[in-house]
Amino acid sequence: VPPDLLNNRKNMEIKFYRGFIPYLIFVSTLLVLVCVLLFANGRQASDTVKEKTKGGIVSYTDGDVKKQLKDAEEWLSAKENTVVDEGEKIKTMESARAELKLLQGHIVRLAPVTTLNINKLYETDDGTSSLKLNLESGDVWISTSQIDENDSFSIDTPVAGSVIRGTVLRINIKEDKTTQFKVYKGDLEVKSQRTKPKKAGELKGSLQAHEVTMDEWVKLVKEMYQITISPDGNIASEGEF
Repeated sequence: VPPDLLNNRKNMEIKFYRGFIPYLIFVSTLLVLVCVLLFANGRQASDTVKEKTKGGIVSYTDGDVKKQLKDAEEWLSAKENTVVDEGEKIKTMESARAELKLLQGHIVRLAPVTTLNINKLYETDDGTSSLKLNLESGDVWISTSQIDENDSFSIDTPVAGSVIRGTVLRINIKEDKTTQFKVYKGDLEVKSQRTKPKKAGELKGSLQAHEVTMDEWVKLVKEMYQITISPDGNIASEGEF
């Protein structure tokens, strides 16, 4: 091979590598930046979306059971294995019964003519759960699984709220809104829920009536104990059963 041809070939190879190496460095740097951005976005998303909504199911029905979706007016038929989720309502018609199995194995049984709102129902990535129910009317029996310190489970009624602590209990609302909490096992914290206006003689500095909250009360209901709340939100009776 002539010397001139060899020199030209070497010069071309040198020029090629001189041009390729910066390009290779640029592409490698770009790939590293893309990977860093993807990792950062993924981590941010995982930190932001900590809550994963996990509903429950209608585990048993007997008779006509209805379900109302969030922000809907229509009531749908709810058969066994129907999914229930946050923001929905469950209603049993006359002579009908239903059982709900909610996250972490909590069981809620609805007697006939009962309406139950599922206000909050989710479980976070670390297993912490939050469950908030509202019993509009009727009669429910609740059996909870283990409730850890960071979990929350509460159920409100028109006249009183309650915080459940690993409990087996029954709540019954009569037509006049008189509400009875009966605890078979565990503890239940029952607290005032309603408000009432002050009387004219109690007003100070103004003759205009206005609404204020009731003197707040909280009652810890123990095992085999019951408490009845009157329609005005006061404790009507309590004692063992």
